[in-house]
Amino acid sequence: MARETNPEVAADRPRCRLDSWKEIAAYLDRDVRTAQRWERRDGLPVHRLHHSKRGSVFAYASELDAWRASRDTSTPRLPERPSAPLPLNQVWTVALLGAATACVLLLAFGVSGQRSFGDRKEIAAQPAGQGVYESYLKGLFFLERGDRSSVEQSVRHLEAAVTTDRPFAPAYAQLAAAYQMLGSTGTGASPVAEVQPKAAAIARKALDLDPSLPSAHSGLAAAHQQEWRWRDAEAGYRRALEIDPTDATTHERLAGLLVWNGRTQEGLAHARRARELDPLPTGRTVRLGWYLYHARRYDEAIRELRTVLTAEPDHRVALWFLGFALIDSSRLDEAIQTLEHLVRVWDRNPASLGLLARAYGRAGRRAEALAIVAELERRARSTYVPPAPFVHAYLGLGEREKAFAALERAYRERSNIVQFLKTHPLYDPLRSDARFIELMRRVGLK
Repeated sequence: MARETNPEVAADRPRCRLDSWKEIAAYLDRDVRTAQRWERRDGLPVHRLHHSKRGSVFAYASELDAWRASRDTSTPRLPERPSAPLPLNQVWTVALLGAATACVLLLAFGVSGQRSFGDRKEIAAQPAGQGVYESYLKGLFFLERGDRSSVEQSVRHLEAAVTTDRPFAPAYAQLAAAYQMLGSTGTGASPVAEVQPKAAAIARKALDLDPSLPSAHSGLAAAHQQEWRWRDAEAGYRRALEIDPTDATTHERLAGLLVWNGRTQEGLAHARRARELDPLPTGRTVRLGWYLYHARRYDEAIRELRTVLTAEPDHRVALWFLGFALIDSSRLDEAIQTLEHLVRVWDRNPASLGLLARAYGRAGRRAEALAIVAELERRARSTYVPPAPFVHAYLGLGEREKAFAALERAYRERSNIVQFLKTHPLYDPLRSDARFIELMRRVGLK
């Protein structure tokens, strides 16, 4: 059984902490299920924080080393931490990635760069050198941050990881994910129709390099989903989960596909499974809240999102999704307050502006909504603005014809908002219109 943590004892322990089952398993060079079985049966020293119903787990590297040394197993020894000073570029990586993650990286990779991390056992068999690993890890760091500038930096680092004479399949898989994020409404860098073919080609390259790589199957499935090839996408996600049933990201992606196709309970089960497998990243809870919103379980969605905001009051995506749920539960004053805050902390990102315009329109504050539309139109004359903010603003204003024009543009650009036609409460005023029914048929949701 996992032991309770004594704060006085914990204060004297080494600070290199592994903060999820995924990191613990990667450090032990085993999958998550094996690590969990060792905890139950063999006393693997894992600790729990009881901050929620499920809580979260962590372990100290030194305790895992001592536990492993006490057992007569065939588990290979990890390289010792380097005694010589690290090169400057590794010091930069440590500072960039943060103390907890970087500690795991140094123990996992050492100076030689021969241990796996990030994609766990996926990476272990990949022939990559230290420079490739560093570019890969920097790419993952910036990709996780999610804003436009960071995603563009992620693309640059991941492209550096793949443009070598030592092909590294996980870097290709994550580069595909980065291109897909460039086309998201929140990032708003490029139309999906422009970046999706690149993402698909890169994911196929990852599969060519390693057909057993779950993230490559999942990445290609996500590209199929953006083409509205629903069956192919689902098959790709399920193939990834056959290879690694503990892949939280694939569970999360499959959850979205199922929810948006009306298979709500099945989708929510996968979203909860993703959080169970990888409970510490707040993004898991944020996306669960998003799926609950599409299931029209507004109170549950609000509760999940506010859990995140209690710890991170300026979490932009949590604020954004909370705005959706508050609008559609008719809590317009709260929605406007939330979204005005979001506009400030997100530097007037078009995604936040469009949703605020919808809230203003719903609340009868037409002049303020129209002012936002005018701002979006001005910006669209000099830079790319996704169609989604206009769809939100026009529907909030009751401008049905303009909303359909923006939706037609979204269809041409393969905007991700078209995936939500079946379930998004935003579209309720349009559902009886023959044009909307035809649009659903064109994307395979009817």
